[in-house]
Amino acid sequence: MFTRFLLFSTTLATISAAPAPIARPGDNLLRTVHSVAVGSDSVRLAAGIAEAERFAAAGRMADAWRAYRKIISQELDEGEYPSAVMWRLANAYYGDGNELDAARELDRLADAASNFGDPEMELRARFEAAVIYSRHHEPARVATHIQRVRALLKSPVIDERTRQSISARLVK
Repeated sequence: MFTRFLLFSTTLATISAAPAPIARPGDNLLRTVHSVAVGSDSVRLAAGIAEAERFAAAGRMADAWRAYRKIISQELDEGEYPSAVMWRLANAYYGDGNELDAARELDRLADAASNFGDPEMELRARFEAAVIYSRHHEPARVATHIQRVRALLKSPVIDERTRQSISARLVK
């Protein structure tokens, strides 16, 4: 019992401690910080994702897609950025062989990332969509995406590992 209390107290002290600053006042470096709020919205989000995953595991892909789209719609209506859910929906489409639906969802994700100021996600989504479009012989879409990918690769806010990973896969 004492051990459980000690563990709980230590955890509580860690949670309630003041957050460490993410930058010194003189730093001019901008970083995207994703915070996770714990509350009814996050519980609703987690429940929705769990439901979609249960549908997918049971082979009920149309229900899974519908559940993901419902979450995305709710999040966007509330002014939130549902990047993880949009990525999951694209993966669900892709995993079921609906590559063009996956590419279209990646397009929507890239647009949302651009609107919400997440250039790294925009880069990843546009690149993966371009790969899919290239397999489906859609050169106009590929060219549009690759043009934006090349611009994003020059951005100083893109993580070096992401830049190297995509650059290595990009045909020169």
